[in-house]
Amino acid sequence: MKANTNLHTIALTFLERHDAEHLSHDRQRLIERCITHLMEVQELSASTAEDIALQAIGERESRDRREYIDLDRTTSYVVFLRDPLTGRKRVFTTADLMRLVRTPTLASQPVPSSRALLAGCEPFTC
Repeated sequence: MKANTNLHTIALTFLERHDAEHLSHDRQRLIERCITHLMEVQELSASTAEDIALQAIGERESRDRREYIDLDRTTSYVVFLRDPLTGRKRVFTTADLMRLVRTPTLASQPVPSSRALLAGCEPFTC
């Protein structure tokens, strides 16, 4: 899903304004607050608000990086990561990424939509 430019800007602005409120830099809470903000102010569904918030946090956190995902080569099953300064290319399959997500550090971090699962609801229905 490609975010509407206006909604993307609203999400980025929210993240930048409210990040300082989280002295521990609680990324998860900031994302959840951004999702709630988009749902309330823009009357978006939880699913759409979550996608826009995650796209915005991804852009914000990667802004100063020179590396980028090569969308021309990336498919549903493989992600091409390029470094234009060195010319290096890294390739990650879906299987590679799932192994990475299952590492103890990443596996312990809930994703925003897990709120509903933890509450015993289907995602986006609570």
